Amino acid sequence: MPQDQLVERRDGFNYGYRMRCECGRSSLLSARDYADEINEAHLDCEHCGAGIHFGRAVIAIRDEHDLALDDEMVSRFAWYHTSTWPNWPSPDYANQTKLKLKESAGRLGFSVERALEKVTTQAFHLGTYEAAVENMFRRMRDQADGGAQFHLYRVKLRPGLRIEEGYRDENLDEAAQLTVPELEASGVDVVRYLNAHEAEGTLSVAVQPDALASVQQIAVPVAQLADEVPGTDPVGASDVVVAQRESDQASAMLRDVSVYERRLMKFGLRPDPDGLGRVAADRQMEVYEKWTAFEDELARLYMPDISPMVVVDFQQGLRSWRGAVGCVEPDRFSERVSQMAALVTEPEKVIRLLSQQSWRAIGRGA
Repeated sequence: MPQDQLVERRDGFNYGYRMRCECGRSSLLSARDYADEINEAHLDCEHCGAGIHFGRAVIAIRDEHDLALDDEMVSRFAWYHTSTWPNWPSPDYANQTKLKLKESAGRLGFSVERALEKVTTQAFHLGTYEAAVENMFRRMRDQADGGAQFHLYRVKLRPGLRIEEGYRDENLDEAAQLTVPELEASGVDVVRYLNAHEAEGTLSVAVQPDALASVQQIAVPVAQLADEVPGTDPVGASDVVVAQRESDQASAMLRDVSVYERRLMKFGLRPDPDGLGRVAADRQMEVYEKWTAFEDELARLYMPDISPMVVVDFQQGLRSWRGAVGCVEPDRFSERVSQMAALVTEPEKVIRLLSQQSWRAIGRGA
């Protein structure tokens, strides 16, 4: 099969969920109800009537007839991955990782050799387009990658791979941290698993490095789509500017007071006779509130039909970007949001552009 005829499987970013009951069957839950944690995060099982305390721990597969369960289809699918490495999977990954680990080892007190072995022997993880994009948002938030340059990869697997039967549940079985030696010990090249962290309920795969045949890549945000984003004037931008200016003025009145002392003043543990500490704290809280309102307005403007669960992940990721790059200008932030939002609102265009990129052979096919 030609590489440009890989099979796509798309769920979009406005999906619902299925939650597993103790009876062994699953029930549908909308993204809105999930986000609102209805009934104190409980829903009634559609089959036995028992209560299900829903959440990631009981995520069930969305489609029990997912084509990814067909071994012959695994190598026919286009799989996706996001990485901060511009040439993933990089042959220099181990050396670069070792340098980074050495910088942190003394400060954090761990063994470079043991950490390096764990990191560099992990299997490669691939998923749907949605899972790859959501993984990027999570990394921006949780792994200090807020300001990093990400790349989106479209992956072709080799035919004839050894595939473990069925799929593992990420909540119940070892899957997310699978290593190459563990795959070898199991006698397989590919392990399918139920993803409980990104695009929850879809099937991802952990694969041996040699299972990759070739990749296409594109930097995100996608420059071609960024040029198509129309200019807007979101409500709330001026409120952020005013709040920030007033906060800066209040902080300037405390220029001779340390941050530590300001915190004590805030909690009444240090005298604040002129009320300057309280005013500064109040102004800073107003900045936070105005930014939050502005972020919600941008989400309404640029992602009106996207799952509220995905929107939250998106907002947290972009908030990390703002902190990493020191962005305090609403206009600049708005531009970044509009560019990144195209990944979830225009996935067909992103995939089309990605599929037009040149293939780069991996491993023995290079």
